[in-house]
Amino acid sequence: MTGFPYHFQHQDGTPYWLFGDTQWEAFADDSAQGLDARSVSNYFTLRAAQGYNYVHSEIIGLVRSSQIDAKGREQPAFHDYRAETINPAYFDEVDARLRQANSLGITLGLILMEPYFTPAASIDPAFRYDNRCWLSFPDEAARLRYARYVVARYSAFNVLFLLTLEWGPAAKPMPRNECIAMFNRLGTEIQNHDPHQRLRGIHDDNGTLPNNFYGPSSGWNTLGQYCQHSGSDYGYPWCDGCTPPNDANCRGRFATPENRQTLHDELKEVRMNRNRNRPVINGEYAYYLRRGVPAHPMVVNRGHSHDQPTFRKAAWVLTMAGTYIVPGFWRTYYGGWAGRGTPFRPDDPEALPAVKDLQTLHTFFTQVENGSRRQWWKLVPHDDVVSSAPNPADGSPGHSYCLADPGQSYIVYTENTKSTRLYLSESLNTTYRVTQFDPRTGKRTLLDASVDNGTNFKLLSPDTEDWVYEAQKN
Repeated sequence: MTGFPYHFQHQDGTPYWLFGDTQWEAFADDSAQGLDARSVSNYFTLRAAQGYNYVHSEIIGLVRSSQIDAKGREQPAFHDYRAETINPAYFDEVDARLRQANSLGITLGLILMEPYFTPAASIDPAFRYDNRCWLSFPDEAARLRYARYVVARYSAFNVLFLLTLEWGPAAKPMPRNECIAMFNRLGTEIQNHDPHQRLRGIHDDNGTLPNNFYGPSSGWNTLGQYCQHSGSDYGYPWCDGCTPPNDANCRGRFATPENRQTLHDELKEVRMNRNRNRPVINGEYAYYLRRGVPAHPMVVNRGHSHDQPTFRKAAWVLTMAGTYIVPGFWRTYYGGWAGRGTPFRPDDPEALPAVKDLQTLHTFFTQVENGSRRQWWKLVPHDDVVSSAPNPADGSPGHSYCLADPGQSYIVYTENTKSTRLYLSESLNTTYRVTQFDPRTGKRTLLDASVDNGTNFKLLSPDTEDWVYEAQKN
């Protein structure tokens, strides 16, 4: 965004608040899981009606890389990857689904492919797993040709290009330097052949915030980070490898206020201290109520996903770090998959309360109290102006976060406390309208805030759940 590089705008200059969702395989079909053109159309229609304006998805999926046509015939993306025999019918259907999403106001984050093969020994034969990736092609020249094909075909659409998912920096089948060099060449190829210069990025491994694609060799990258990060102190967010793998061992892994503080601080560090001057996105930090690992099928096995409050609070602390979020929901994030024990269900009623919480967050940050547009792009993390008292019940630390347009507006998010101080440095003659906002209901209440020395506000919460406060200059 012009003048505010950590935010987005449309080509006409209209500010754009990214409200995102995950559906990794929106262009594939899997009849056994209810994934097809009709259900994907229903998914896009529902998400657009809920206010979403961004979905990221793979053009060619790792698990599913084909469709079923009207005559019941399988249509893979490529008939032969080694021979580079592309299938136009597959991409015609990609066109149709992408066109519908765009018509509904949804920008697609198009992931060209996943990076590496999964070793055959790691693939459960009970589950479909096509295992298509960048290494399916015979060589570098073929990979570059596919990149140019995607850009030529889709740059005119409302899209963002992501080279791949989980490129690293964890150990991969290729040495790390070779991985980085390969994706830098692919990114540069897209940059050099994109007439519309769409945004471009690359998605990191879980639990990492690497610096590998932000130097001179990665001038193609227009995003400040596209991570999947649950916080470095939050152990076993996936729970796939629990020992022993039983329900009792996997329960009780709810994120704590301290975990959320770490999550916030680590994303804020990227936003504030790494001089990226580009938007920062946490693209895969939570999948609401995700379960389905065979060893313990009813246990939620993804961090920040165990219940509605923990899912909501993670979304708020990340937003308070000045970053954008793209979480997901169990029955939709993978388009349904036997490997996660669920069919594709866009209208899953179990997800609706959490969707509502994200809608409430989105509305709060895009509209001020009177309904006019908020200038959210002027808000910058300023946690230094807030402090919270401990939880009076157990003495554990209170937590508070602040986004501010200094001298004009201060937004404070608190949890695990009943008393928070907001310290301002304006003139004693400056007055503020202070309101309390309930992130569960969206209700706003005017406060007669306690003030010391004119600029020290004491914000009292009715309980130790999460609450939002706004001090707006009169």
